[in-house]
Amino acid sequence: MSVDGPTPRPRPQQPPPATEPAPQPWSAPAPEPGPAPAPSGSALRRVLARARDGKTLDQGEAAILLQARGDQLTELLGYAARARDAGLERAGRAGIITFSRKVFIPLTRLCRGRWGYCTIDTVPGSPSAT
Repeated sequence: MSVDGPTPRPRPQQPPPATEPAPQPWSAPAPEPGPAPAPSGSALRRVLARARDGKTLDQGEAAILLQARGDQLTELLGYAARARDAGLERAGRAGIITFSRKVFIPLTRLCRGRWGYCTIDTVPGSPSAT
């Protein structure tokens, strides 16, 4: 004896699952592998001396200064304050520091907004975005 009932509907074919998720256009770049090695004590002292003397520092020297701690950091902050004060004095604004809480400081050039008037945004993946 057979039981008659509704005939089951065939299931629609599903595409196979993707092996990797699709990249998002706004995703952040992959982090750099591992931390940079700490600079030697002599390298840090050499760059601090250049900062003390008001020399222009390159990107590598600035990276070395990021490792300053304790007394060396206090020393570096003193040099930075001296450079700031000298610049203000040259501009005729000695001792006057101003700010505006309504100023937008972009940390990246990528923008998820689509309002069209943004002058700092770039299209992710375009040559100007890197």
